[in-house]
Amino acid sequence: MKYWLKLLLISMGIIFLTACAPDADAGADQTIIVGESVTLQGSTTSSDPVSYQWSEGNKVLSNSQIYTTGDFEVGVHAITLSVRNDKDEAGTDEVIVTVNETPDETAPIITLLGDKTTTLIIGDTYTDAGATADDNRDGDITVNIITVNPVDTTTVGTYTVTYNVSDAAGNNADEVNRTVKIVDVTQIILNKDNIQLNLNKSTSIRVNAQLDDNTTVDITDKVEWIIGDDSIISVDKNIILGLQEGETSLSARYHNYISQRISVKVYMEVNGYKLPSKPDETLNNSTLLGVDSNNNGVRDDVERWIFLEMEIYNGYEKIEQVIAMQEAKAFQMTLKDPANIDDIVHKAMAASTNCWVWYSHSKNLPFQDRMLKFSRVIKDKCFNTKDRLKTYWQYDGTLAGRVFTSTPTLQTQSQCEVSIDGL
Repeated sequence: MKYWLKLLLISMGIIFLTACAPDADAGADQTIIVGESVTLQGSTTSSDPVSYQWSEGNKVLSNSQIYTTGDFEVGVHAITLSVRNDKDEAGTDEVIVTVNETPDETAPIITLLGDKTTTLIIGDTYTDAGATADDNRDGDITVNIITVNPVDTTTVGTYTVTYNVSDAAGNNADEVNRTVKIVDVTQIILNKDNIQLNLNKSTSIRVNAQLDDNTTVDITDKVEWIIGDDSIISVDKNIILGLQEGETSLSARYHNYISQRISVKVYMEVNGYKLPSKPDETLNNSTLLGVDSNNNGVRDDVERWIFLEMEIYNGYEKIEQVIAMQEAKAFQMTLKDPANIDDIVHKAMAASTNCWVWYSHSKNLPFQDRMLKFSRVIKDKCFNTKDRLKTYWQYDGTLAGRVFTSTPTLQTQSQCEVSIDGL
């Protein structure tokens, strides 16, 4: 019955339209840079009232026909538009939003390690200090640095070492360069002349190279030391150590260059007193006066004996050494002037005796026996050869028949050449 009714209605010109789901149009695909805004505008051809919904996966983004956002992260986003009528019938469409990173237009930065300009002496070894490279996107790209190093240390000249690098985006860093100068030496110079060094003490020394570009560089760590007698001194890097008394030469070698030769004399010091070197025995005893290298009026062998071997009688070492030096000087005067012209030698002898008198008085010491023994051992040391002893007796003969008066004790203090009161 329904069928025939329908046919009848159609034949009468009455047509029933059956409802259908609306269509959806999400628009064209879009490509943006991260952080930029994108606007999606949906549409439909349906004349029925509809609602719009934008979603990505299961996440609803908007329920508006037009959706604007700047929150998309870098990547490809498939956005679905749903258009739904009031009968809950829906049509869908998809739009692709591609979000790219901001274009990398920042060049990496090269940082030079070491000095911008380096000067080397011909024949030296050049080791490049290198550089580092950092990029805002790629991070540390030091391994990608291209270094061009034309330095030839066998040839004098000025060389440029270059450093270049680019990042993954193709941005080139500003080229960085280093200047390496290879120069020749005109001479090498020790910074000290002759050196006097206390035994078992040390001092420093440096070596400078004068270059053909009129500059000077320190090459101390690069030289070879030339020592005349290495039993007297040793040199470790730039430190000279006195090993034993004596005198030797010292110079430095650098490649084919040799510095000036200087003298290094190692001496011994006792109680702050600098002793002369031990003299050659044959030379010292070949003349009456012997060797007095420091010209203080006392023969070197006697001076050394006083400070190194002489017996101390009353416990005041420094005082007795000072008095012994004064008396040894007076004894030496007898060898220079055995005739005792103007009584100068005798006055010097008396003064040394009076200095001992003041010493005994000021320290309340036994006087006669110790003073005589003290004087006798010094005399034996000073007149140690037949010629010296014979010459002394010549002087002693000038005193025969003379009468001498002793100096009052309180006046003997002034007879000491060196004040002994503070020793």
